[in-house]
Amino acid sequence: MKRRMVLNLVLSLFAAMAFSLANPPASYAAGEEHAKEGVKHVKEGIVHVKEAIKHLEQANDPHAKEAIEHAKEAIKHAEEAITHGESAAKKK
Repeated sequence: MKRRMVLNLVLSLFAAMAFSLANPPASYAAGEEHAKEGVKHVKEGIVHVKEAIKHLEQANDPHAKEAIEHAKEAIKHAEEAITHGESAAKKK
């Protein structure tokens, strides 16, 4: 039974690879769609982080300032990821 499952898995992998090699436009289209979805999720994440920053700024916690700096740094990295994702989505 296990051998059959492994064989099916290997055959599925080869079939997927063969499809990707035989049909590059479909593979690129799928990659572009994933890049667009990733950009969308990162933008949503930035909105949530900005909301968290607003709450942290209202807190009287000495650790809040450090958390705000980390959150702002995370936003910078997320914006870089958006740039890369958008360029990946545009490539053909």
